Amino acid sequence: MKRKSIFYTMVLCTVLGIFTACEDMFDLTSSSVQYEGSHDINSPADSLYSVIGVLSKVQGIADRTVLLGELRGDLVDENVNTENDLREIINYNVSPSNPYYNYSDYYAVINNCNYFPSKVDTTVLVSNQPVLLREYAVVKAIRAWTYLQMTLVYKSVPFITEPILSVVDAEKDYPYYTFEDVCDYFIADLLPYVDTEYPNYGEINKIASRKMFFPIRLLLGDMYLWKEDYAN
Repeated sequence: MKRKSIFYTMVLCTVLGIFTACEDMFDLTSSSVQYEGSHDINSPADSLYSVIGVLSKVQGIADRTVLLGELRGDLVDENVNTENDLREIINYNVSPSNPYYNYSDYYAVINNCNYFPSKVDTTVLVSNQPVLLREYAVVKAIRAWTYLQMTLVYKSVPFITEPILSVVDAEKDYPYYTFEDVCDYFIADLLPYVDTEYPNYGEINKIASRKMFFPIRLLLGDMYLWKEDYAN
């Protein structure tokens, strides 16, 4: 039941997250109707809003990811002021009720990342340049990073590369991938885009937008390092 509830959450998060960056999405005076099946991402404006929507989902797991990583470090110890939820992480004894252990928010990121490649048209050219390919590569990198973080913590997780948009999709039997499986999959998945430029949306809140994306070379290097493939 827990697995199904997580997948149902993914369906809802994708429906709500596709246009997270659009402030008018809850404008009830609008006469426009948008169905999932009819929405293709075929313009830079569409891709911008979609990528910003994915990044907003990443914000939801950022602090948790840092805590799950750093609190289990060799030089970290508890003290009398440590909250119980954090103490469980430090001692590698995390209860199912621990709010930091719920991975549904990770799948909200993944499901939005899965939706984008299924709808984007990477053949669109502007000034003879495939302008949507940059966002395509960025979203693939975000998905790879999210799976890496999950399997580092949860060891083995349902591996899903297609968007879950219905109850039927949610009830499918998905394979479980370990960290090693994830590395093997995403090394092959990201290699074709290692030289793809990042999108440039200018500055957002005085931060260069290019700094908001995961460098593909860094992700590949990290995966090769974990696999002890030092030559690569």
